[in-house]
Amino acid sequence: MTHRITQRGFATLAIVLVLLFTASLVAAYNNRQVLAEQRAAAHSARAAQAMAAAEAGIDWVVAQANGDTIDSVCRPDTASSSGFRDRYLRIDDEGRIGFATWPAGAGEGRPDPSCVLSDRGWTCSCPSAAMTTLAGAVDEAPSTFRVRLGAAGGAGAGPHPGALGLTVRACSEPIQGLDPGDFDAPDACHRADGASARVDAQATVEVTLGLLSALPVVPAAALTIGADIRIAPTATMHVINSDPTTGLTVHSGGAVTGALATVGPAGSAGATRTADAELA
Repeated sequence: MTHRITQRGFATLAIVLVLLFTASLVAAYNNRQVLAEQRAAAHSARAAQAMAAAEAGIDWVVAQANGDTIDSVCRPDTASSSGFRDRYLRIDDEGRIGFATWPAGAGEGRPDPSCVLSDRGWTCSCPSAAMTTLAGAVDEAPSTFRVRLGAAGGAGAGPHPGALGLTVRACSEPIQGLDPGDFDAPDACHRADGASARVDAQATVEVTLGLLSALPVVPAAALTIGADIRIAPTATMHVINSDPTTGLTVHSGGAVTGALATVGPAGSAGATRTADAELA
């Protein structure tokens, strides 16, 4: 006697699969707000990262502007002949700020200082010519910023003596090796050598800085020093002050030793004030 073996439950399996698929759709629909919040949190984190880099760029420029001579990677270098201000700013006699220009053939674009964050900290570039290659580039840096020095209120010299406009454009997670764009383009965020371009988030901060003099008032004398003045025995120091409001040529806190020739307004003998206890 032969028994036929039949398979049952295929229809039940199909129904179960349909029910599981339906349940998955319902769960995804119910959790759509959670997914949206996760995306928003990720975008917020990238935006905060870019803004933090931009603020770091502002502090970095202030520190560099108050520093001494630097090398091509923005580190102190006593052998260098220029500092950050000497390299990028031109200050006239009235205190108005202009900006460095580069000769033809120096490269396209402006020589914007820039920094990239790596495991070792900020790796920066302070080029003395446009589009200088930055050594030690890193893949997928956490963030980067680029500095554009510009006059407060427009191009050229600033509208007020000592006013310096500053724009810092920062990015989160730039990708190395892409072609650079323009600094003012919506998608531009890259180092001066173009090693970083496409990013997840971008932040731009514009501020106006004031360059303050180290002296509270302008000295009245052509030569002002708080100590002694010692002139070589074989030399003569000539000091001229043609300002008729003062006529003071030398003002020192100590004595003057050596040959000193002074000329005041209209060719008169210039007045001197030495051994001034208030200046010493």
